[in-house]
Amino acid sequence: MDTFFVEGARVWVRDKEQLLPSTVSCCDDRTLILTTDYGEVITLDQGEVNRLKVFPMHPSSISGVEDMSTLAELHEAAILHNLFLRYQKDLIYTNIGSILAAVNPYKKIPGLYDAEAVDVYSRHHLGELPPHIFAVASECYRCLWKRHDSQCVLISGESGAGKTESTKLLLKFLSVKSQNSTGSPLSERTTRVEQAIIQSRSCMLYHTFSVLTDDVVFLSILTPSLSLPLQSNNGGIWKCKNCLQQQLQSLWQVHSASLLSEWKYPGGMYY
Repeated sequence: MDTFFVEGARVWVRDKEQLLPSTVSCCDDRTLILTTDYGEVITLDQGEVNRLKVFPMHPSSISGVEDMSTLAELHEAAILHNLFLRYQKDLIYTNIGSILAAVNPYKKIPGLYDAEAVDVYSRHHLGELPPHIFAVASECYRCLWKRHDSQCVLISGESGAGKTESTKLLLKFLSVKSQNSTGSPLSERTTRVEQAIIQSRSCMLYHTFSVLTDDVVFLSILTPSLSLPLQSNNGGIWKCKNCLQQQLQSLWQVHSASLLSEWKYPGGMYY
């Protein structure tokens, strides 16, 4: 009998095509009883047990990690289990190397996005603090102003994953940082960040395609309502919604001039 099959040991059990994180509940000469993290009890005869069916869980998967590129077990079950472990602790952000994975908590987490969090992450480089959307925003801001490199943040996910909120949080961080910049007058500082945002290609354009027939394609472009006040030279207020509308108009013109010319019924595009 394998020595890791002791009561309380953490293992992976293969059930059909998936691996389930489980705990050894009982092990004797005849049977091995496992309880999965999802409450299912699996009873196996010792004759069925082998290294392909049941194998030990690596310590990195047991405790969870902030950066999943450091996981010793690189399979789908280990990744999902790590995200689940962190989600249970309200740790909704996890790094995958230079990529940030976010799980929508569907609730407010106290202190996660307050002014103190903005201040802390603005004073550290990427990787020095636990994963956070502000860490990404801080790195973008640092590269934008200190290295003079254009920045692009790609936010991807299914409907309801939190793409819009993530974009708002990125812009919130940039707006706060722009107000706290040093070395130049306030009006000059805010104007610079205004122009950077206005000239950026916003991620907040969503394309929904619905093919009704072989010949007609309807495209709807939705612009979520977003307001981010930024002070300009003359004391006026710009809002990112205006910027999005400008970008949307440009996108409409591009589609009208090029892509739509290939469609049989370009008039099927609604705006």
